[in-house]
Amino acid sequence: MNSNHNRRLSTVFGAVGVTAILLAACSSSRSSTASTTSGGSTVPTSSAPATTAPATVPPSTAAPATTTTVPTDLTVLRSDGVGSGAGALDFGDRAGDVITALTSAFGTPDSDESESYPTPDGSGQYLDSFGDVRFIAPSGRTVCYLVGLCAYFGGSDPASLSFVGWSYADNPAASGLHTPSGVTMGARWSDFPAIMLHSGGCYTFGTGVIEGIDLGLQSSGVPFTEVDGGGNWVTNVPAAADVTVIHMSAGEMPVFLAGDC
Repeated sequence: MNSNHNRRLSTVFGAVGVTAILLAACSSSRSSTASTTSGGSTVPTSSAPATTAPATVPPSTAAPATTTTVPTDLTVLRSDGVGSGAGALDFGDRAGDVITALTSAFGTPDSDESESYPTPDGSGQYLDSFGDVRFIAPSGRTVCYLVGLCAYFGGSDPASLSFVGWSYADNPAASGLHTPSGVTMGARWSDFPAIMLHSGGCYTFGTGVIEGIDLGLQSSGVPFTEVDGGGNWVTNVPAAADVTVIHMSAGEMPVFLAGDC
């Protein structure tokens, strides 16, 4: 792919100790001495000390309060965001919240670039200052991590960016991110026959889709497209065992308009 400039296009309980405090109630009693008169004699009498039975509190049968926390797995790549569980990141979420979560999961970003797209292209999208990259919004930001994941953010200005797309590329550090059905880097078409192959391609590079996620595919056999001896453009369908996944993406992201194919 040729370009005048390069861009990376590929994001409790604190155990609350509950201390039970047992209050012991102590009571005291007084003994008193009185006298009664009987037959002219005075006979001292004494009253027995009063006794009080301690109050009995029946044990509580109420079940202790519990809270279930659903874990978040940010290795799951979806057609509408990243992650599964309580903390999943969805398209439309605020950029700052998404970047904080991804950085917590995958470490310091490998790159973090902002770009403006000042020129409307007439179709509701915008072009950068060179006119060769198109994006959905006038302002954009791309944050990429060493695991191979890039998150894309767009908005009317840098202060109003939201999560709009992601891509996952094959690289030496790519590590285990996958679709809900398990498709990841290096997955073969023959192992995931639900992959829908798009017609055509760019020589050994083709495209497809699964679970609403766009796939970049590589053929190690016959190319997806080629030029025959007569100069004619020929479209092929490689054997499923020869086709592997080398790129995945969903949502919106900058698009380079001057590709080779």
